[in-house]
Parts: sequence; structure tokens; C-alpha cells
Amino acid sequence: MLLLTTTACSTTLARQPAAVSTKAPLELAVWVGPSPTLHPHQANPQVTAALFSPLVVIDPESRLPTWGPDVPGALLESVSSEDLRRWDVVVKEGWTWHDGTPVVAEDVARGWQAAIEAGLPIVSTVTDIRVRDKATLSFALAAPYGQLPALLANEAFLPLPPMAIDDPARFAEAPVGNGVYRLAGRQGDALVLDAVSGHPAGTAASDRLLAVRTDQPAADQQLVVVPDGVLALPGDADRPHVVRAPGRQLAYLGFPLTDPRFADPDVRVALSQAIDRQALVELLPEGAVVPADRLLGPGMARSDGPVCTACVHDPDRAAELWSAPDGPLSLWYAADAGHDEVIDAIAGAWSTVLGVDDIQLATLPAEDLLARLAEAEVPGPFRLTWAADAASPSRLLEPLFGPRGSANDFRYRADGIGDLLATADLQRDLEEALDAYATVEQQVLDDLPLVPLWFSTVGVAMDENITAGMDGRGLLDWASVERS
Repeated sequence: MLLLTTTACSTTLARQPAAVSTKAPLELAVWVGPSPTLHPHQANPQVTAALFSPLVVIDPESRLPTWGPDVPGALLESVSSEDLRRWDVVVKEGWTWHDGTPVVAEDVARGWQAAIEAGLPIVSTVTDIRVRDKATLSFALAAPYGQLPALLANEAFLPLPPMAIDDPARFAEAPVGNGVYRLAGRQGDALVLDAVSGHPAGTAASDRLLAVRTDQPAADQQLVVVPDGVLALPGDADRPHVVRAPGRQLAYLGFPLTDPRFADPDVRVALSQAIDRQALVELLPEGAVVPADRLLGPGMARSDGPVCTACVHDPDRAAELWSAPDGPLSLWYAADAGHDEVIDAIAGAWSTVLGVDDIQLATLPAEDLLARLAEAEVPGPFRLTWAADAASPSRLLEPLFGPRGSANDFRYRADGIGDLLATADLQRDLEEALDAYATVEQQVLDDLPLVPLWFSTVGVAMDENITAGMDGRGLLDWASVERS
């Protein structure tokens, strides 16, 4: 990662944008957190959301990707495939970079190639990228995959201007973007952002904002962005008005299914139903998380179908199902994650409801815990979190529960689960695919290789005279920020 040193009040940029706000007064300051680089593949996504517009827009209600002429915030006119392996995307006319040059298919190809060379996992199956004409890009996937459109909202798929390759160091410091705001200069570590008038996505409500990148928020920042999964912000983050939206993280307790002590599903259900999720949530900062009642949270595209009976707090049934495994029960979790009180509450519930007196709490640095899980050397339930990189159900279900899932630390190998995932992945209609993924989700909930605990939220904390919203990706909707 490129570390940059900025100079106070520097306003020199590589090019002069074609159409920007000319109003000089600074309207308000937004704390977004650290972002040493501004390259969209490495930057704080909250900053990237101001400077770059996505290929597709995630609907904040359905969490499905949208594009086309009726979606002004999406760069793509169309996304299509005959076989779900070879795809074509068409870039809309009228979009420009902040220096006035058009955004074209070659820019999309440039961005994807850079992401592939950087080893970003979400683009790892993209291959054979071809620029057909000024607007059309063709590419292939390693295997047919109907959820590709949902992935296009990720920052790894953003187009990049020639500057990103010709002068990468300067681009990382002062990028030419295509978003609703352009970088107009700096005030120390803060970015001065000017609204782009006549932007295809619409003109932003505020002419000028200050994006503050310090480690901690301060009292003179009228709006504080609360990132996905962050339970408590450091510094002066208290504000009278908070807007919350669903995040894409699932916190859970996993079971080592290769350990015969946890092979009985009744044992796993008992451990789950002994936990009062609402009581856990109340131990955490207000609004930071919501109790999990399934695998896919409200920040993910999902159907209404799956039911997690094991997620219901039922001490009587838990005690009835419980059969104490041989030896002490250990509970593993990452150190310095701020969850000690939650872990104590879980252990206390197991002791009170199930009569388990010998519970050993085992804490390790996160990297050491993951290393032991990779070697199947964690002999007890373990608390982890999975953060999906897109709102598609596949980006949670496949890595956690697929036969070759990168986060399948439970060694979950249910018969037919791979076929069910493959069937869902091959659905052409994105809405109909949700029912197919619901079938996968229900089977996993019935088998219970993990205990869902809570879903994350994202949000903004504001002064009373400020209004702002979140977009479907869980990022600040910069165009909505204004003084009311």
C-alpha cells in the first residue's frame, strides 16, 4: 500500500475538470476514517464512493443490482450473456472523467486488468477481456455464473482512466474519477470535494464537502460514517442523529464437525438455543448489530423463505436436547476484537441453561486462530465473522458452506450441498435465483454447522441540522449529504 504525505491546503491537481461547482464555502465536514491511498482498489470504500460511480447500482430495498437507462447512477447501459460464461457489458454515453474525457469500454477493461494483476479475489475468475468498440466490453468467466451482475458493484470492477497506469503514484494521491464529487484539494489530511454539476447520476445536494481521513473523529466534524461491522468508534463520535442501514457481515459460532463430540446435531442445536441473541446484542453499542435469525442478513439479496428454529432462544428445549460431550468444552475467539463481554455471556448461558461448568475460554490473535482452523486444530466452537464482498447470496453461502469454500472451517460436507449451490449459480433471473439460494440456506440451517449470532449494520451519525443516507452497498450516499 502506498503511503502518502500531504501538504496543508494543497490544491494542485493533474487536470482541470470540465464541469464543477464554483461555490467556494465549505459546507460541512465528513469523517470517513483513514485512507492513505486514494486508488479505488485500495482506498477506504467510503472515499471511493464519492470520487467514483459504480458500474451497477445496488437497490437499497431488494439488494439486487440494477443498471440501464432508467438507473441514472449506473455507468452500464446493459449487462448480458447467452451462456452465463461469456458476458458483454455496454457503457452509457455521456459519462466523463473529471478531466472531461469520456468514460469508455477501454477504461473498464483497464480497471479490471489492474484488479486482476493486483490479485483481488472477486475478479479472479474474469478472463479473456476484449474491447469490442468504444462502448462494448466482452469477457469470459472461468465457469458459468449467473450472479456476475451483483459483483459489478464492487470497487474492483470500477473503470480506471489512463492516468492510473501512466502515473500510478500521482493517481493514488490525486485520482481523476467519475463520481458525483471530484477532488479539489486538501486541508491537511482532509480532502476538499467539489460537487460535479450536471453529473449523470444527479447533482449532489452540497456544493463542497470535506472528507476527513484521521484515525479518530473530532467534535468539529458534523457527520461521522460508521463502517460496516465497527461496534464502537474511537474519539468524539457521539452525534444526536443516527441513521442505520443493514451491513453484509454475519457473526457466528462455528463447530469443528470433524470432532465427534459435535457430530450430533442435537448437541449443536442445544448450544444454539441456549443463547439469548437479543441479550448479546444489548451488550454491544446501540444499533451496531441486530440478532441473526438466519444466515443471510437484510444487507444481502435474499428471499423470505428460510427459517432458523435453532436461532430461537428456548432454554427448556436446549436442556432437553443437551448431551454433554466428553471432556471440557472450549470456546475460541480472536483477541482484541472487543467481544470479551459477549463471549462471557455465551459461556454463562451454556453454564446456566445446560449445566456446563467447565468451559475454557481460548483467545488467540486473529491470524493464529485462522491458521489453527486451517489445520483443524481448534477443538471447540469458535467465534468468527464473515463479511460478504457483494450483496449476492453466493458471496456468503459458497465460501462458508461450499465443498471447497475458502472459509468452510467447519469441514461441512453435506450431501448435495455443492449441487444445490451450482443450481443457484446457474439461474439466469436474479430474483428467481433467490429461491434457489434459499434452498441452500435452509439446508445449512437444518444441518447447523454454525450458530448465527448477529448481523452488522452501517450508518452515519450526524448533527441535528444534517441529513444523509446510505446506498445499497452500505456506503455513504454522498449526493444526499446536506445541511437541512
